[in-house]
Amino acid sequence: MNDANNLMCKMSEVEAALLFSSSNMKVVLEKIQHLIRNRSYVIVKKGKKKIHDLYYDTPDRKLGSQKIQLRVRTFHKEDYRVTLKVVKTIKKNYSDRMEIERNWSKQAFHDILNNLCKMNIMLYGAEGYYNSDPKVTFSNIGLLIIQNRKTKREIIGAVNKTSGQIELEFDIDMTSILVGEDHEFWFSELEIESKKSANEKNLEEIVIEILRFPEFMSWPHSKLETGIAITNLFNSKLLEPNQDYDEKNELTAAGIKKVSELLKSGDPYMN
Repeated sequence: MNDANNLMCKMSEVEAALLFSSSNMKVVLEKIQHLIRNRSYVIVKKGKKKIHDLYYDTPDRKLGSQKIQLRVRTFHKEDYRVTLKVVKTIKKNYSDRMEIERNWSKQAFHDILNNLCKMNIMLYGAEGYYNSDPKVTFSNIGLLIIQNRKTKREIIGAVNKTSGQIELEFDIDMTSILVGEDHEFWFSELEIESKKSANEKNLEEIVIEILRFPEFMSWPHSKLETGIAITNLFNSKLLEPNQDYDEKNELTAAGIKKVSELLKSGDPYMN
């Protein structure tokens, strides 16, 4: 593992999210690429990824109450990355989060604990529970898995013709929320992340353009919040088969509406 990967990465993540109908996947891809070209960018296809995410919280939800997300991401077997995200601001068409991301190691574990401490999340005595598997570590210190999620992601970069730098990244996601051992629910999302500082105006203009397409709807909620809402609606028997999700377990417009209404209430846990 090179030294660059061992450095603490602390940055502002400026990102917009939109839901779309996966039945129009080919049309969606064509429209995104057409928009990128029209804004004088060069398209770079960065391939596809399969991602497995586990999100953690304390039993009394201290992280969630402060809009803190703790995630373990697996790309390949035993290739772990741990991330802390904290909401800074949420605008109409994008959000700005502070992100701390590390490849998993003993030092990364200590850095995560130190940063949680600065956020008034105290995990006393946790330092001695390090394991090469972060899932074992977090279980040993009493953290609970609050979301199990899998994503199939296709990545497209928008490159500035003059500088040759990627200014925007478009992630086309098919996301599965796993509920218990036997159920999963799918939804499709487009994430647009700014890779250039002070690029918020450009990002917002692109979001407004994309929202003119009938396949898309604005979605100001994180995947974590969305997944928690889906899980709790299902567990409360408020998601109806063939009405709120189809035979492939993909959320329908009616299902998305229920999720949206719950999230607008401000409590995806339904307390």
